[in-house]
Amino acid sequence: MLPRFSAWYVFLLYFLTLGIYPLYWLINRTQLIRKQGITNISTNWAYATLVLYFPSQILQYVSDAEEVVLAAAAINIVYMVTYLVAIFTLRNRLQEQLGIKLGWFMTFFFNVLYMQYKINELHDSQQATAAPAEVVV
Repeated sequence: MLPRFSAWYVFLLYFLTLGIYPLYWLINRTQLIRKQGITNISTNWAYATLVLYFPSQILQYVSDAEEVVLAAAAINIVYMVTYLVAIFTLRNRLQEQLGIKLGWFMTFFFNVLYMQYKINELHDSQQATAAPAEVVV
């Protein structure tokens, strides 16, 4: 089972780490799913996203030369595409294997924050069904 972690902490860590935490979250959750025996998910997309993150950020501040701006834009587009592929791959595996219903719209706009929220919902619903019913006298 994926760990329960407050979605508010995910939100806070997103800003404190300047966008690096969602990449860590993505890699970590993908590895945890693989450990559960779901072998049809690859960590390659998540690692590619991590590798592309740093050049996409650094090139934005290096120079105003047209070639550098075009290279930064190209790397940024490739970064965003790999990030979305990694996010939606994880989304699909969560839906298939854990039965978590994840909307594509919310996944696209809120990605790891939304996914952690839905994982927490699954934890809460499983704890509610596992807890013994209270006897009212």
